[in-house]
Amino acid sequence: MPTIADRPILGRRAFLIRTGWLAAGTTVLSSCGLARSVLPALPSTGDPDIDDGVAWVQALPDGRIRFYCPRMEMGQGTTLGMSQVVAEELNIGQSEIECVLPDTEQTPRFKMTVGSEGIATFFAPVSLGAARLREALRAVAAERAGLAVDRMRDSRGGFLSPDGTEYGYGALVTSEPLVLSAADGEPTQYAVSRKSEFRAIGQHWRHHDLEAIVTGRAVYSRDVTVPDMAYGQIVRPPAFGAELRHADGRAAEAMAGVLAVSIDIDAGFVGVVADDPFLLPAAVAALDLQWVLPGDVTQDRIEAALDVDVHRAEEDFEHALTSTGDLAAGRRRAQAQITGRYVTSFAAHAAMEPRASVVSVTPERVDVWCGSQDPY
Repeated sequence: MPTIADRPILGRRAFLIRTGWLAAGTTVLSSCGLARSVLPALPSTGDPDIDDGVAWVQALPDGRIRFYCPRMEMGQGTTLGMSQVVAEELNIGQSEIECVLPDTEQTPRFKMTVGSEGIATFFAPVSLGAARLREALRAVAAERAGLAVDRMRDSRGGFLSPDGTEYGYGALVTSEPLVLSAADGEPTQYAVSRKSEFRAIGQHWRHHDLEAIVTGRAVYSRDVTVPDMAYGQIVRPPAFGAELRHADGRAAEAMAGVLAVSIDIDAGFVGVVADDPFLLPAAVAALDLQWVLPGDVTQDRIEAALDVDVHRAEEDFEHALTSTGDLAAGRRRAQAQITGRYVTSFAAHAAMEPRASVVSVTPERVDVWCGSQDPY
């Protein structure tokens, strides 16, 4: 196997250029800008290639491994599970892995986080990418020791030569983080072959964000600050289907600290911008708004629309009934017949944290902090 020194080791930007992502992204953005397209950004729906994992793992000069996790953490623990896969391949513990939720400048585009696909879809490329990094580092250690690669044995966070000399990952990496520039080789994947002898997978690791979450130090998009920030709040209609008929923002605009009031009657949009977020509730309260509620919105009509028994009786809902085998014969042979009904309450598929975003625009770039299942 070629050593890391023999490979062209690329920085983050150079890696993205080599993979074609920056070029493709620039083309798409330029085309949208020239055409003033109103098309929304489309979600990332493609499954990862088996070779994608090399973009997600780096060896750091201090001996740790940085893992750009290609899954957004939404409380399901996917970052912890994927980190254990990386640790298994590289023979390290939790303290030696840095798990990062990457921004769009740090990795090529990956699939949006949906459908509990973390382990099922991303295990293979993460495992293979980490194993390839391990074997590339082993080749460097063998070169340093003047030995064949197969004589370098695994040790925690590095390798061991036959005479007992240790070669830690930190000693094998120069002053810059290293990431493989090519996906080649089919090394043994410890996350697959060790099975019941796992050293990291399945171990009792404390989630790396847990302490920050329970002590209030976790930074959500609403907590981000940038210089000279302005703060905005939009007004939600009082009911679904309500129409905005009249809006007067002059009283809010006259308030000290209020920078702007934006009103679009046709679109039903009202928004307030201030230099202090604590001014926003008072400014919104000062708006003179008149909404027309839909005449058929009553609690009785809502409950009737949600009456499952009515829809079942009328077969008035889209469904597909799949039946195989001989139901009558099954009933004759059955020792007992059981009928059950299971009901769940109606609930919103929504985030628990206050939804907010921060956008910083400069002549060179736009930075966005937001809660998203697909940062791309």
